[in-house]
Amino acid sequence: MSILPNLSEAGYTSYIVSRTLDPNARSLIDERIKFCLLGGGRLAFLFKLFFLLRKEQCDVIISSANDIGCFALLLRGLFFSSSKVVWSQHLSISGPLKASRGFKRARLVLERWLMRRLLLRADAVIAVSAAVAEDISHSVVAHPNLQVIHNPVVSDGFAERCGAEVEWPWPDYSVPTVIFVGRLAPVKRVDLLIEAFSKVKSSMAARLLILGEGPEASKLKLLAREHGLTGVCSFVGHQDDALPWIQRSDLLVLCSESEGFGLVLVEAMACGVQVVSTDCPDGPSEVLAGGRFGRLVPTNDVGSLAQAIEQSLNAPLVDREELQTRAADFSVERAVSQYLEVLEAVVRQ
Repeated sequence: MSILPNLSEAGYTSYIVSRTLDPNARSLIDERIKFCLLGGGRLAFLFKLFFLLRKEQCDVIISSANDIGCFALLLRGLFFSSSKVVWSQHLSISGPLKASRGFKRARLVLERWLMRRLLLRADAVIAVSAAVAEDISHSVVAHPNLQVIHNPVVSDGFAERCGAEVEWPWPDYSVPTVIFVGRLAPVKRVDLLIEAFSKVKSSMAARLLILGEGPEASKLKLLAREHGLTGVCSFVGHQDDALPWIQRSDLLVLCSESEGFGLVLVEAMACGVQVVSTDCPDGPSEVLAGGRFGRLVPTNDVGSLAQAIEQSLNAPLVDREELQTRAADFSVERAVSQYLEVLEAVVRQ
């Protein structure tokens, strides 16, 4: 979403089309962005989207979901042939497929089958990390115009956002604080973090701050109580902007089983905050340059995660300035420049 206002300034009239909108995400939408909320069930949404695309005859359609990308490529030749399609891939194909079961697995298998037959029709493919790009080439098809454009994080006003006031759950900042930011869902493995933190807490003073909401919230709060973390572990729910919370913490931990990119790692580095991450597919190792800018640990390994957290709190791996320099590689300006190159190339085709 941070890219679209800049594209508008470059002369592109752009807007977002979506079926639904999470209420928590509304505050993230720039007021300069046009937003089209179609509503309805999945089938009704596809019908509405079809008529919208046929009416508008857009110069470029950028898809951000596999099913929508397949839908656009399947129908373009008959109904909106003048539109170029840029396929945007934010997650690996093989990772979620391998971890899925039942109906979800059947749906993902069907999506991959369709992608293998349709993706080459796309005018360009953008992956948010080199690992995601490699997964597309191996799991689906090697597209001749496949490019890596990292998710942009650092933008104008970043420092001001970091300095915003928050309702800190403790009376002071004297105790080292570990923070998690993300959806409380099984793939994020916050349970692993709570178990690892309980080991850290047995050997040093520390606090755990958890930002986010999701289906695992009640289960995770119970787990924290069972590990005796009442008073040192605080769940503060969804926050419109995580940056001021990250800025006031000492260490950010990403403990997922899989990630497409790992945006929160860049946010922490831009704040000058240390990071620890599981070495999960597909983005964290790339963001952290193989462990140069933050400690990487195996997935599903409580002991290694606890050790990395303790080491990072006692002996930071990288100094603040070096972290911020690395984070600057993921600026909005850089991403916009790369997107403009792609858009201008496909429009000229």
